[in-house]
Amino acid sequence: MENLKPEAFEGVTALKARVLAMKEQASIYNDQYDDLVSEQEQLRQLSDNGSYLSDEEQTRMQQIERMMEAHTIFVKTLNELRTIQEALGKTEEEIRINLAHENAHANQASTLGVSHNGYRVIILRDGEIYQTNITFPDTMDPHTATSAYRQILYAPETYGHGGGLSDDDKQDLNKP
Repeated sequence: MENLKPEAFEGVTALKARVLAMKEQASIYNDQYDDLVSEQEQLRQLSDNGSYLSDEEQTRMQQIERMMEAHTIFVKTLNELRTIQEALGKTEEEIRINLAHENAHANQASTLGVSHNGYRVIILRDGEIYQTNITFPDTMDPHTATSAYRQILYAPETYGHGGGLSDDDKQDLNKP
């Protein structure tokens, strides 16, 4: 068995302390977060369609990003994701299902040539949102990227891991 360095334990302790502090300070609810995501998507669509965002719209986009970042922890590994869930008081069964779910997304992304960058945990007043963080290569054409994204979303159901599709996965699949 591999000996763990003392700093590994310090990292776990610091991560748990950060999670608990964020949970205590969480200031928005899931529905408010969903509203922020919708507003952010609308502003991005304006920009993607060639419209210039006004100073007010750019400021609002920055405010939204700061609010979202204030509620988000980014980790690289499943072990770190497990640590967060333990700190949040999840049961071993809940942790197992969630890790399998997020790992299915990550594995499918890697299979399709999409970069898996770790995991995001969004901590809100009434719960948490777990997300696999991926980025698409610049060389991937939009049609291939859309197809890959849908396959990545379906991965937990396709492989039978993690209880199938999450509500967020279902919402993303219903977007055009």
